[in-house]
Amino acid sequence: MSRLPRPLRSLPFLALAAAVFALCLRPEREVGADFPLPLGEDAAQAAAPLPLLAFERRTDILQGRLLTADGAPLDSALIFAEAGRRPAWCRSAANGDYRLTELLAPPWELTIIAPGHENRRLTVEDAAAGAVLHPGAPLPEPAELPAASLAPLRGRVLPAAPGDDLDGYELALLPTAAADTFGAPFALRWPLESDGAFELPELQAGAYRILVLPPWARGGSWPDLTQPLDSAPRTIEHPHAAEEDLILPIAAGEIRGRILGSEQGQLAGAMVTVRRDNPEQQTEPARVVPTRHWPPVATEADGSFRIRDLPAGTYRIELRAGAGSEEQVVAVRERAVLTVDFDPVSIR
Repeated sequence: MSRLPRPLRSLPFLALAAAVFALCLRPEREVGADFPLPLGEDAAQAAAPLPLLAFERRTDILQGRLLTADGAPLDSALIFAEAGRRPAWCRSAANGDYRLTELLAPPWELTIIAPGHENRRLTVEDAAAGAVLHPGAPLPEPAELPAASLAPLRGRVLPAAPGDDLDGYELALLPTAAADTFGAPFALRWPLESDGAFELPELQAGAYRILVLPPWARGGSWPDLTQPLDSAPRTIEHPHAAEEDLILPIAAGEIRGRILGSEQGQLAGAMVTVRRDNPEQQTEPARVVPTRHWPPVATEADGSFRIRDLPAGTYRIELRAGAGSEEQVVAVRERAVLTVDFDPVSIR
């Protein structure tokens, strides 16, 4: 294929240079000329320059003294001025002097917040009117708490079964008055000794609901071991009458039993759970009765189990061992032992 002559090889470069030169000689166009502008009055408004924003000058000053109705100066009072969108505030000095600067022209809306006085809101028409300001009316003196009457409280909790250890059990004294009652006593919780004895050296006088709680329910409000299930807690008025020790017998009962396996005899490690029975939930669905669960226990090596601290009432006791399970509804009486018999359980 023959090559072009040397003079023709430069023709593309010469054409490109001519195009660039022609663009450079093109007359300038106004910005926006390709977009039609509105005509008539709309065009005049669009072409009109935006007016400059004019801010009001903040050169006014309000100063004076803040005095009580008796003429005494007020220290550290807050004086707040609503000056357009830019608030201004200051605090009064020890001699009552105050000074607010960079304010708009009056009138000014002031708020005075002074210790020991009601808040006051006022309008000041000019600087002369603010020469002397007064706070709101004096607040009444706060009421004093009545002197607390303290007295010791001694007593003993009697276990349901003789010899039972009450170490870790809790005595709860909950005031009957609402927590926001002026001068009401505070709630108090006290650990019991192993024999059930307790001694509170200083207990505030008042009416209390008194509860005895098992170790696993410390800090709570149920189960109260001195009352039947769903009964109201007993109340006492302190100081206790005649300086006698307060005796609180535990009214709870217990459940005992033994689990046997269908093949291996005595069954160790089976889980036994107890919860309160709620027949009201089936007959009265609108009445919500909480389901109370007691901590589960495991059977001993001989298959026996014991569940303490059950206030008198009706319960559902359930046995679970492997794939086997059984449930019974039982009634527990005060300070009584209920023996429950289960059929031999197959754990396969």
